[in-house]
Amino acid sequence: MRRGIKNTQMALLCAVLAVLAFCVMSPAVLLPAAGLALAAAAGLFVIAALIEAGMAGGLCVYAATAALALIILPIKTPGLLFLLFFGLYPMVKSRAERMGRARPRICIKIVFANLALIILCFVSSLFSGGLWFLSSLWAVVLTFAALNLLFVIYDIALTRLIEFYIANIRKRIRWFH
Repeated sequence: MRRGIKNTQMALLCAVLAVLAFCVMSPAVLLPAAGLALAAAAGLFVIAALIEAGMAGGLCVYAATAALALIILPIKTPGLLFLLFFGLYPMVKSRAERMGRARPRICIKIVFANLALIILCFVSSLFSGGLWFLSSLWAVVLTFAALNLLFVIYDIALTRLIEFYIANIRKRIRWFH
């Protein structure tokens, strides 16, 4: 009986986290320029699910949040950013961080970020009517260089936020323990 209660509690936790992540992305309807930041903030709820409910919980929060955002929000940008990067990256990071050596971890994370960027460029080109990002080789190189630098900063900040959550917030919330 105890296992059933735990599973129900974890399902409830994941549902609440998914709704909270969706609510964080919702203001993008009024502030479209904030879509990137709001999608990134929504990814923090996937991290909480990963820590509290494991990979299955993280996947559930990711899938439910992405579906809610893409179906309900009239502006699809935050949902796409969440679906292709900010919601998925916490799970990639979780898997990569379990590797023993630093070099493979870094390579996996950077390859994922660049693949996500390429996919985002192609998806955005579908909506803009052309492959605008291929107009200049220098523009492409500078864009990828800048975004890789921003990704490294994002990864470091995310690591610090995870450490802060585990050290300070987790013990105060005490979800269902």
